[in-house]
Amino acid sequence: MSAVELTSSEQGLRPREPRRPVVIPVRMRAGLAWADACIRNISSRGLLVQAQEAPLPGTYIEIRRGTHVIIGRVVWRKAGQFGVHTQEGLDLEAIIDEADRSQSGGGKRRERRRDPERLTIADVARRLEHSRHVSAMIQFIVFMAAGLLVAGLAASAVYELLAAPMEMVEQHLQQS
Repeated sequence: MSAVELTSSEQGLRPREPRRPVVIPVRMRAGLAWADACIRNISSRGLLVQAQEAPLPGTYIEIRRGTHVIIGRVVWRKAGQFGVHTQEGLDLEAIIDEADRSQSGGGKRRERRRDPERLTIADVARRLEHSRHVSAMIQFIVFMAAGLLVAGLAASAVYELLAAPMEMVEQHLQQS
């Protein structure tokens, strides 16, 4: 029997964990960039993922699907597909069931990238500019109120200071 014909257990290797073939669209982040990808098979500690650009081996990636976040390291890549070893064990049934529900229309599926309630960079910039404008107006009002208060106190102090001498001048003018 040649080495090619030996099974992994006969060669002294651990037997390969069974994979479940699936088609689950996901969002994947490698570094700062997000991209669309698709899980093609899944096991409790790994994935076969298909993407337009496969990350280099050794790259840590984040995969999101619904409520599931999967963190793993790319261990190999070949022609748009790559293998991922996950940091933690995966709940296969929960991931597959959620994917089945959302693909069959049983669950409420929303495309987040086109969600009108989701803020874009332009929306954030507009809100930031509006907040700056409002804070500048509030600052102007506070300084004006403080200025008027100081002016009123100064006027009152000057009136008090000049009231006695003016009263004396008025009395002298009335006597003459």
